[in-house]
Amino acid sequence: MGNRKVIPFLLWAILIAILSLMPTDKLPDPKITNIDKAVHLTMYGILSLLACLGLANESRKRFFTIALFSASYGFGLECCQGLFCTYRSFDWWDAVYNCLGAILGVVLFLIYVRIRKEKD
Repeated sequence: MGNRKVIPFLLWAILIAILSLMPTDKLPDPKITNIDKAVHLTMYGILSLLACLGLANESRKRFFTIALFSASYGFGLECCQGLFCTYRSFDWWDAVYNCLGAILGVVLFLIYVRIRKEKD
């Protein structure tokens, strides 16, 4: 894995794990109803986008794999919250927004690639 382009993806994945598994009293409370769903969507969208930038070639299978991995990573961290954290719990809606964000990141990357190809 000598590709330097994957470093942002790996660092972002580590940051997500830290934020997902740390006690919630250490996180800011923006006092906006359901803002955490937007945060989940954004975090996993960025994760997929960084994976696409670092790992993707033109293969559609690769993009599917990136979306699947990012979604699975989000679901896995939700499971860890439910199984191993006494201060966190599993939330189906968080898992859904993690998956939607993972898909959104790949879709945004594909839109970017298409626009870029049209300009060339």
